[in-house]
Amino acid sequence: MNTSKTGLFLMELIISILFFALAGTVCIQLFAKSHMLDGKTAAQNHAIVKCEDFCEIFYGVVDETPEASERLDKIAKLTGASKAEGNVLKVYYDKEFNPCDEGSAVYYLEYKDLGLDDSTGLYQADVKVFSLDQTGDEVYSLSVSKHVPAGLS
Repeated sequence: MNTSKTGLFLMELIISILFFALAGTVCIQLFAKSHMLDGKTAAQNHAIVKCEDFCEIFYGVVDETPEASERLDKIAKLTGASKAEGNVLKVYYDKEFNPCDEGSAVYYLEYKDLGLDDSTGLYQADVKVFSLDQTGDEVYSLSVSKHVPAGLS
């Protein structure tokens, strides 16, 4: 009779250990997933701020310079961006979203000046932040437009 109680106790103990081991595994997976989401969210928040900065500069510069090349020069001077092909500026960022050179970059921002849309009368631009990992995914994008009255352009 005594051995059956010991066997039952050991069985309960093994089941309890198994339950807590499974619960621990699930908790560790949840913590790992939340850490990954936290990193992606932080990158997206930084990308949003950088895109908004470029849009605010666009709003200030478009009134003074209706020509796309002049606008690009002025925006590049204000932001430290480098010119790429076409009406495109690029800025490279490290993992903390500090400006850096292309070789040590983790992200890059691409500003594309679309110029004046004659049908709507709006000056337009696209600002996008991309990741430079294997996927090259777009982290965030923002389109900006501003109407400048005919007398000012």
